[in-house]
Amino acid sequence: MLLMKALILLIFNVLRFVHGSEYVVYPVDRRSPTACARTTQFLNNILGVGNVQACFSDVRQVTNFWLVQADESQIGEIRAQPDVRAVLENIIVTKNDGETFGNTSVVEIPNGTWLNRSGTTNSTNESIVRQVNAPQDLDVVSWPDSKAMPRFGGMKGYAFDVTYGLDTYIYVIENGINPNNPDFRKTPIEWHFMPGAAKSEVDDDGAAHGSCVASKAVGWRNGVSKNSRLIIMKASHSVSDNNWAWAAALDDIIRKGRQGRAVVLYARSYTQLYTLESALPSDLTSVRELLYELIDESVVVVTSAGNDALKRSPKIDTVPAIWSPIMPILVVGAVTTGGQIAKFSQWINPDPVIWAPGDTVQCANGLSSSQTASGTSPAAAMVMSYPSPLSKSH
Repeated sequence: MLLMKALILLIFNVLRFVHGSEYVVYPVDRRSPTACARTTQFLNNILGVGNVQACFSDVRQVTNFWLVQADESQIGEIRAQPDVRAVLENIIVTKNDGETFGNTSVVEIPNGTWLNRSGTTNSTNESIVRQVNAPQDLDVVSWPDSKAMPRFGGMKGYAFDVTYGLDTYIYVIENGINPNNPDFRKTPIEWHFMPGAAKSEVDDDGAAHGSCVASKAVGWRNGVSKNSRLIIMKASHSVSDNNWAWAAALDDIIRKGRQGRAVVLYARSYTQLYTLESALPSDLTSVRELLYELIDESVVVVTSAGNDALKRSPKIDTVPAIWSPIMPILVVGAVTTGGQIAKFSQWINPDPVIWAPGDTVQCANGLSSSQTASGTSPAAAMVMSYPSPLSKSH
């Protein structure tokens, strides 16, 4: 076994020497056509056109960065260029905020049962309906603030406005979803693929994290905003894919005129910890700039608070959640269906945290099933019902 591992490592190192590694090259001035064209030409000359991929925005006319294949000697030359701000190895830098996900309760998804509440003594709104077989965590979302919560199972279903979410767009940065799950049977879905993600319309996460998160946002049985269009920004956890997904979402929103009607949901966090005072690496500087641009385009950014309250601290300490005091993003912590803070959820923050059910919730799993899961990831997705995430002021 040890001999086999050593052989695999040797092969990997040989391939790395021959073909090089992936790096992300950041420009000094991404808005300078002349400087970026000069850098592109230089990269093509020393690496070959096939080893250089520019993250260029035709909408905003900026070069966000270049994804390149290079060896160490070539990287030294690239770093020496006056128009290059930084070069980072394209490694894994983020994780899903759903480490506590578990397929402990896999059940078949039943058909939805809907009761129109119009005409009853408790409703005068013709567009309000009640989903009587909704998961308990979904019932909590529509429970009136002024009424005491009943015991588990005592709620009468998820009440919602059937017109809510029309002509709205939820961009989810994930490893994909299982689109054939019944929870997505009526959901309009668009796909965008980042360079490091498989070009297939499936959920590449073993725990179906993307399927779970997306179903809590728009799922026909499990979701809060059933009329919204779902846009999957399929991305790995690498430096380039995380950066690329934010840029691609921004460009798509501008290109299609979706400003003021779009939300970007990011249920991930960076594994390296930072503070507001920390000097950021170039990839996070780029991400922060893109978030500001999204906000300037009237796009709502929603992110999870983190799941490491027991492992580390209840204080929010991950990117992008720590940025909420300096930019108007929604940071979401998890509570139980009884309204108590979930033990794993981080929440201490200078800026207020929004709470949503995220402890033992029901969400989509495989092609035809539902799972019980926990994490601030599904909680963040349920904020799509926040009245209204599209009009959040800070």
